[in-house]
Amino acid sequence: FGPSDAVFYLASEAIVLASFAAIHRLARLYLAPWPAAMAVMALTAMGYYSFIVPNLNHNILVMLPWCLTILLVHHAIEGRRPWAWPALGLCLGTGVLAKYAILMLVPLILAHMVVEPRHRRLLARPGPWLAVAVCGLVASPHLPWLLDHEFAPVAYLFDRAGIGEVSSPLQHLTAPLVSLAKMGGMCGSLLLLLCGALGWPRWQGHALSSSDRLLVTMSVGPVAIVLLLGLFTGSDILVEWAAPFFLPLPVLLLRLFYPSPSHRRIRRFLIWLSGLSMAMGVTYVLIFTGMVTTAGMVKEAEWSWFPVRALAEKVSSGWATVCDGPVPVIVGDSWLAGTASYLLPGQPRVYTEADRRMSPWLSDEDVRQSGAVIVWNRGRPTQFLDLDHKNGDGDPAGAGWFPGLAALEARFGDIRILPDVVLPYGGSAPPAAAWLGLAVVPSAACRR
Repeated sequence: FGPSDAVFYLASEAIVLASFAAIHRLARLYLAPWPAAMAVMALTAMGYYSFIVPNLNHNILVMLPWCLTILLVHHAIEGRRPWAWPALGLCLGTGVLAKYAILMLVPLILAHMVVEPRHRRLLARPGPWLAVAVCGLVASPHLPWLLDHEFAPVAYLFDRAGIGEVSSPLQHLTAPLVSLAKMGGMCGSLLLLLCGALGWPRWQGHALSSSDRLLVTMSVGPVAIVLLLGLFTGSDILVEWAAPFFLPLPVLLLRLFYPSPSHRRIRRFLIWLSGLSMAMGVTYVLIFTGMVTTAGMVKEAEWSWFPVRALAEKVSSGWATVCDGPVPVIVGDSWLAGTASYLLPGQPRVYTEADRRMSPWLSDEDVRQSGAVIVWNRGRPTQFLDLDHKNGDGDPAGAGWFPGLAALEARFGDIRILPDVVLPYGGSAPPAAAWLGLAVVPSAACRR
């Protein structure tokens, strides 16, 4: 795609738009045309489907298979469409390759089939098992890699969520509440939109059909699973991880809690949505122009104004003082090392935090042979570490990933220490300049 960043932003937007299209198809199974369109438009009022969309990652990638899975489950179970079963397996398998979180839908699908008497007989038919086979076939190339790398994504999940850390009994009670508050906060603008435009939600009183119960299960079930996990582990969810959970939520609310809207209420809805969209747009502009980045309160502003090109230039020039040629490897946290790598020619490999569990494609021996630039944050050692760990910036006990040059020298051999680097931010309200340490591990060829 060349040097342009546009493809990343366009890909992210395309995935979200395709997810919206799948939700619209789902909504039309439950709602009339205008309410179905409103269910999709309402999603844009939520931070999950506006604020975080430019940040292309696995939380975005899983949205489309998540939506298609729910749609295909309806076709397969409620609609008795034989073709939907292999398509369902394909979506689930693709979703597994994007993010394991989609597997939460599997027990929910099974529970719906078991609880509904008329659906139990489906388990004796080939359709569900064909879906399982297709899912396994699509996801199977990932299994050898997972075994070879000691289940690194699972270890990442445990570390990022803080699972396995010593927790008090109180944490087991508060963790679900914290998770619920985080998810509720991201849904607050949706509720504001619906309440302001359509009034307070009221149960419409009609009996729930099997199709309705499926919608409830797919919409609320993932949240219930997260709350139960928090109760047992004492760990709360990271807010971004719940990104796909609420895609069917407007359909559920408009189906069960609101009557078919009149033309007047549709106009009110569009006015409210326009107002919220303008307010959110202004907020995003303030954030990404650096106008509200004081004291590191809004990390997205720090991302957008971080002196990334100056960082890449310092990494490149630091390597050039010791060895010839392009930088082969950068050792550091995922933000500093990854950003510098992205902007440098050839995009050097990144040895994240010098930890093989985080970069299983590299080893200490690779660094000794090829050489590397080590970069670490001296001023704010834990800045942006919440990209990879539960405890990030602001953790008073956090010393960051950097173990000290002596420890790294014991692993990599000779290390040449370079002068510290101070890089000022841009923006109208910049935080303190980034104070970074740099060092070079000479390549084996340089040492000869």
